[in-house]
Amino acid sequence: MAVENSSLGLKYIGVADVDPLAIPEIYTELEDAQIDSASVTESEPSTEDIRTEQKPGIYRTITTEEGSTVFTVQLYDVSTDNLELLKGGTVTAPAAGKGKRWSNKNASFEVNKALKLETLDGFKYYIPNGKVVALVTFALAKSALATITLTITAQDHAEGSVLWEEPAA
Repeated sequence: MAVENSSLGLKYIGVADVDPLAIPEIYTELEDAQIDSASVTESEPSTEDIRTEQKPGIYRTITTEEGSTVFTVQLYDVSTDNLELLKGGTVTAPAAGKGKRWSNKNASFEVNKALKLETLDGFKYYIPNGKVVALVTFALAKSALATITLTITAQDHAEGSVLWEEPAA
């Protein structure tokens, strides 16, 4: 495999509201990704071999569960605006002696977003419709920062559940 056809590193992470018919054009950039925490992982489908009484060997192999594609990253940006973007809920404006507040009250937490990734060498990766899970870990130590562990699982979309674009020539 030639070096120019390989992919290295992460340059950009963006999320947008899902457009059911197209890939969004405008994304909100997610910043402050923890080094070496980002990955896209595919899992293979689950299958089952069907056998018959009359013949040895496998009669047919069926898919019992589809595989999945999952993007995961840890973000250091635990701002209230980032929580609202990734978890839903509401943010209230600062008040006397209080900063902005994020609340999960009356939030469904069923968040779907479109995802765009760009590598350091120009490859682009899209998940046009992804189920978002954003979990906060507040490390209460001098040696660690609070993080949001963001997981986006690809779901069906008119353009395909995953799109991979190589750099233009």
